[in-house]
Amino acid sequence: MGMSVNVQPGVDGARQAMRRNDEFVATSLRKVATGARVAGPEDDRSSYVISNSLKGNIAGLNGIAIQSGLATATTLTALKATEAIGDLLIEMKAKVVQANIGGLGINEKTALRDDIFAIRTAIDSWIIDGASFNGVNLLRPANQGDTPLQLTARTTTRLTIDYQANGTTDVIINTDNTTDYRLDPQTGLAAGGVQSSTRQTTDTQIDHALDGDFDVNTNISSSTSTTVDVTNQTSNGNGTQNFDVAGNPAPDVRVQFNTSSNLDQSSVGGTDPTSATIDGQSDSRVRIDFFGTGVNDVDMDQTLNQTLTGLLTASGAGEVATGSGGSVIAGTTLDFDADRDGSSETTLNLSANHTINLTGFASLTSGSQATTTTTTQNVDGNGDAITDAIVGYSVTTTYTYSGFGPRTVLNRLDSISTLTELGGTSYTVQNHNVTLESLGLSQMDPLNDPAGALTIINNAIVYCSSKAASLGSALRRLDSISSYAGHQSDIYRQGLGVLVDADLGKEAANLAAGRVKAQLVQNSLKGALTSSRAVLGFFK
Repeated sequence: MGMSVNVQPGVDGARQAMRRNDEFVATSLRKVATGARVAGPEDDRSSYVISNSLKGNIAGLNGIAIQSGLATATTLTALKATEAIGDLLIEMKAKVVQANIGGLGINEKTALRDDIFAIRTAIDSWIIDGASFNGVNLLRPANQGDTPLQLTARTTTRLTIDYQANGTTDVIINTDNTTDYRLDPQTGLAAGGVQSSTRQTTDTQIDHALDGDFDVNTNISSSTSTTVDVTNQTSNGNGTQNFDVAGNPAPDVRVQFNTSSNLDQSSVGGTDPTSATIDGQSDSRVRIDFFGTGVNDVDMDQTLNQTLTGLLTASGAGEVATGSGGSVIAGTTLDFDADRDGSSETTLNLSANHTINLTGFASLTSGSQATTTTTTQNVDGNGDAITDAIVGYSVTTTYTYSGFGPRTVLNRLDSISTLTELGGTSYTVQNHNVTLESLGLSQMDPLNDPAGALTIINNAIVYCSSKAASLGSALRRLDSISSYAGHQSDIYRQGLGVLVDADLGKEAANLAAGRVKAQLVQNSLKGALTSSRAVLGFFK
């Protein structure tokens, strides 16, 4: 090819060599700056995809290491607390053994009991309550303040007498009876878990002058309650009250009260009860000498039987199932002098039966249901076909309930879990339930039953030791999980380095070679330009 100023192959070749060398140097500089051979999919598509997968595995293993570390700290906290409880139980046993020594006086026994109870308080309030890490306590069941289940039956009766049959009430006798129980969802139906009570109040208002204004107002009450299974726990209230309405020394009206509250509570299921029944019976009797003659003009006997039954606990700590119900049977007998001739000639039998059924209300949480029975009777006391008095009778029962419904989630026990590997398999450290109740210490009575207290403390030491051993085993498992995660993460990092990391020594050599090539390209370009300038020599 002849000489030409328009086409210069030498210059073009030198320029392309310079561009390729610049790209070569830029690539080496990027690898040196980032330390990575594969910085993006443009560098090596397949290596980029594999490296991202490896990075994801490394991140997952780091998460497992953190999670297992948290579980380890939580479990270690519980283990140390359990070991501390075991030490205190041994100290407590020494004092319980002393309490079993014959010949001790009441002062010595009382001092030993106080020491034992002080240790028990330390176990419950200081160690068990303090065994939490990051809000998780593996010794005590969670949600101690959860809403208890409560069912209350309140029955009010009202007996009125219109002595003149003129629409004006002259005597009112009110009774107010309440029977209820309350279930602690954590304790369940064990002793102390159910608290039941019944209470009754009777009040009387009398219009002695039959002028529409009540001259006498008086009342009396009785109540009883229990937290364990009992039979015939009774409370009585009795009294006679005289009233001088007219202002003379002699009493014009006498009112005699007799009232009693009787409570039976029983559970089904032995040492692990599943249901409870409470029977409350309240009796009241009111005698009124309306005219102060020494003869009772009104004699009322009333019995209220209130039964709350079917309170259930499902399997699993703290779960409560619906299935409760109640019934109230009210019976009242009234003997009175309807025609006010000095003798009681009229007997009335009044009654009401109210029931409630909560079975199957799976979504039931709280509410109330009320039932009322009302009756009115005209009374002809002397048989002359003329109404001498009008008797009114009403019974209202209101059932109030709260805390029903599913509790599986609300009452779960604290536990902590961690993944063991990237496939999703997990390991859970369950709640170990080391409490005064599970240890049996809440029922211990070293003063009155030292032999029984010794049996309880021996069982508690065995129970606590087994829980400590279980926590120790869990701790070793968590350590192995953390170690495995760290080992696997190291392996993945090494593989990732081989796959994507740059060989910095090689890249340093490439940079040096690039600088030499750049100089050679520049020299080649100068030579190509020199041959082009030779054309000017032909035109001088």
